[in-house]
Amino acid sequence: MLLIKQVYKRFIALLQIKSLYAKYGIDITYENWPCIGLPDAILADRAELFCHQVENLEKSFSIRLENAPPYRGDLKPIVESRFKLIQAEFKPFAKGVVQDVITKKRGGKDYRLDATLNLDEFTKIILLSVLKYNQFHQINNYDRDIDLPQDLPAVPMALWNWGIQHRTGKLRTASDQAVYVALLPREKATLSNRGLKIFGVTYTCPELYEKGWLHRQNTINRPKFLYAAYDPSNAEKIYVFYEQSSLKYWEATISDYSREFKGYSFWEVWQINSVQKKLLKNKI
Repeated sequence: MLLIKQVYKRFIALLQIKSLYAKYGIDITYENWPCIGLPDAILADRAELFCHQVENLEKSFSIRLENAPPYRGDLKPIVESRFKLIQAEFKPFAKGVVQDVITKKRGGKDYRLDATLNLDEFTKIILLSVLKYNQFHQINNYDRDIDLPQDLPAVPMALWNWGIQHRTGKLRTASDQAVYVALLPREKATLSNRGLKIFGVTYTCPELYEKGWLHRQNTINRPKFLYAAYDPSNAEKIYVFYEQSSLKYWEATISDYSREFKGYSFWEVWQINSVQKKLLKNKI
């Protein structure tokens, strides 16, 4: 099945995505996406394997991690350059598509001014393209095993359904939230009397108060920092790991000290921080 890049790619590949499609106004059924659950093994790029997220998958969910040798894209042809190929399918129909190089020549046209899609609209196009590929794409010169019916279409959905039925698939269920948090990137969050700070944003949660970590008391021995998982698309909440080598976490939300960042993504937070640093530097 066709996957999407990085954290969301892994999360979508492992779990029920009906809610994700519904978020963008697309109603799908199990028949549209029968790939639900945790696999026995995952084949990924080498760069994607060197991070704590995949280690969490291996330790917590008993998923075997595999990778192809360097420069052997032919060993994972279904996903290799797939995003580029997806664009080729919707470019003729989408408005504001840049066909040539985007470098603006002197007096030339700035293609960025022709943009007509917001991020949600573009995401919807990608999601629909994935559905179209899985259900209708004919794989040319498909290498059929000897027991594969000759009349079975070489279409991803048809091949998947046949394999699950006749090759004893090993998909296992798991909590959506547990897998979601395990796949998020992590960062050190410093602890002060105001709360936990990550990327310049301050967070609090009831557990911090219960521990007494937000009070100036010499009798309380609080850690200098904790690791926190964060969703780059949502700066409203982080997941704080309060014990070493454990997946137990607290949910912390933005405090009033950082209310200016409410409703933002971390991409927007990073952009705002960058602008503020430049302004401060110019004043100096």
